[in-house]
Amino acid sequence: MKRVIQYLDEQGIKHINEGGFLSFRYHEINFLYLKDERDEDFYSMYVPGIWKVDNASKFRVLEVINGINNQLKIVKMVVNGDYVWAGIEQKFIAGADWDEMMTYSIDILCLAYHLFHDRWSQAVALN
Repeated sequence: MKRVIQYLDEQGIKHINEGGFLSFRYHEINFLYLKDERDEDFYSMYVPGIWKVDNASKFRVLEVINGINNQLKIVKMVVNGDYVWAGIEQKFIAGADWDEMMTYSIDILCLAYHLFHDRWSQAVALN
């Protein structure tokens, strides 16, 4: 988790250490970073609570997130409880630039967030 804190500090991103995870806000989007204590090279990063899902809209929400999952591949969007979440779970690749991987993870999750809002707005407008 030290590497992530250092990265966020270098990028000027304020964060809160919640014990087993970090929370931070980037471009008005909330993020969670979780560390696997058993595997130093594995990490999970999420954008929680993207959209509140009700029973009437659940099927359409699942259609939208399925399309985004198929397009982005590395990002998995799910309905977690009553909310849409986007996440990445992966190992750090040996020899890869660590800062580049973190930047990519944050950027692709931002893209997923915006794609969801754009496509959801389109889906609602069609009905």
